Formats: sequence, C-alpha cells, structure tokens
Amino acid sequence: MRILLENYFLLKIEVDGYSEEEVRALRLLVSSYLGIIQSELTKRNTTLIREDRKGRIFAQVPSFVDVLLQDTQFSSPRAKDNFYSLASLLVSPLGKKGIVGDLVFTLSKTLMNSNPPMSLCLCVLGENEEKGIGVLLDKKPELLLLYGKEIFGGSVGRWKSLVRKLKERISGNPKNQDILSAVIESVYLHLANSLSPSELEEVLEKEEGNERFLKASKREIGRASCRERV
Repeated sequence: MRILLENYFLLKIEVDGYSEEEVRALRLLVSSYLGIIQSELTKRNTTLIREDRKGRIFAQVPSFVDVLLQDTQFSSPRAKDNFYSLASLLVSPLGKKGIVGDLVFTLSKTLMNSNPPMSLCLCVLGENEEKGIGVLLDKKPELLLLYGKEIFGGSVGRWKSLVRKLKERISGNPKNQDILSAVIESVYLHLANSLSPSELEEVLEKEEGNERFLKASKREIGRASCRERV
C-alpha cells in the first residue's frame, strides 16, 4: 500500500490542489512513516547503522541532515529508511502544502527527549526558511552555512536575511558568541567566493562597521574584482 501511495504522489507532486480523498491518502502515507519510526524507537538495539540511504523518493534530502544525524543510533535500517523517506517528503513540493506539517511536528515533539537530532531535522525541514534559520540559530548554528548553501543558492536577499539575523543574535552577547562570530565570518568568505562584488557589498551593507567580521570579506572583494577584470 505504501509503495502504491508513493508512486501515486510522485505523479501529483507539482499539482496545486488535492481532493479530500487525496489529502486522506497523503496523511495515511505520512502516518505509515511515523508509525514505523515510532515503533522502532521503542527498541533498544544500540547498533549504529551507517549505510548510505540511496533512495530519496520525493526530493533530494539536504546533506545537513546527514551531518545532524551522523552519530544517531537508528535501531534498524528500516527505521532509517522511513526517516529519510519522511524527510524527502518534507522537502518536496508536497511537504509545503500544509498537509504534512501537523503530523510531523507531533512526532518531532515526541522525539525531543529521546532523539534530539531527529527532532531538530524534522523541525528545520518542516518550517519555512525564516523559522528554520531560527531553529538552527538556537540549536545548531554551526550548520547555518551548509543550510544556506543548500537552500539559498545564490539568492542575495536570503543570504542578507541570514547575515542580519546572525548580527542581531551576536549583538545580544550570547554565551555562544564565539561560535556565531566564526559562523558569520565563514558565511562572508563563502559569499565572497560565490557572489559578484556588487552583490557582496549589498549583503554586507556599506554602513557595517565591525572590522572583525568584514576584514576577510573585503579582501575577497578585491580579489573578485581582479578576477572580473582579467
């Protein structure tokens, strides 16, 4: 039954509207994933599974998920397979329709204590970009650069929003300020090598006065300008 549902929704993935029957079918598919994950979590097999998950059914799962889960102990290959199937559904157009989210967030709450990395993955994948950034800022800021690379691409506006949120968090003198400072510097360096000088200036904002964060990036702007003239 699950395979039939997967094949059916693969054909419907770009469709905007769904009938009541299709909504119920999609909920049934999500529930099948959740049921297997939850039942497998009750087992106490501590064998660490590290095999690659090759089948990303609905969409390619971002690699930051693999990083978050690298030390997670899945009780069985079946549990891991279903988790990645659910993640694939979340990042696909189907996952953005609002049908899947409620069920997934219910599971993420039950996982919060038993498996925080899995819970964090579901929260980030199930939220919009703004909330996803907020979750990572709170829980795993060192993954923000990888998240941006995979989700933002070359979008200047989205990178600018991330930089603004990082600067706002840093200005509050948090306990993890050193980590956040390293993150924003790595973001600047990445952008200096991936955006044009004018785009980078837009992200950095010319009134920015903190030389600690801008020194490396300004140096890269000069290098990028030289490359453009060659």
